[in-house]
Amino acid sequence: MATTFTFPRVVIPVGPRDFGPANVGDAEAAITLNIDRTVAGGLDSLTSASSLGVFIQQSNDGGATWDPLGGGEGMLGGTVLDKFGVPRTTETVKTMLNPGTGRKVMLTATAEGAVSIAVGGSIVTT
Repeated sequence: MATTFTFPRVVIPVGPRDFGPANVGDAEAAITLNIDRTVAGGLDSLTSASSLGVFIQQSNDGGATWDPLGGGEGMLGGTVLDKFGVPRTTETVKTMLNPGTGRKVMLTATAEGAVSIAVGGSIVTT
């Protein structure tokens, strides 16, 4: 069963910021992060000199140790076009979860460049 968590606009100062940890259901196999590029102060309102990196980690031991799962580096500021020439409104990062019980996930977002970056969106586990 899919679980969706929508997160409101939050401003990430230059540098890394951790979100979580959050519990993940035992039956869930994947996590998808959807970042809204259009929020006020978000990626669309910036220049390509700014970018956002995200990194997803998982713990199977209550947070004592963390295993890297995946991420997206270099989500550039400014208008980004898809393959059809249409401005993208969302950045998506999807990765598989490692099997286990009592799992936790954590996200690290890093604003790169000279300005803070606002993000909003959702996290979906399936």
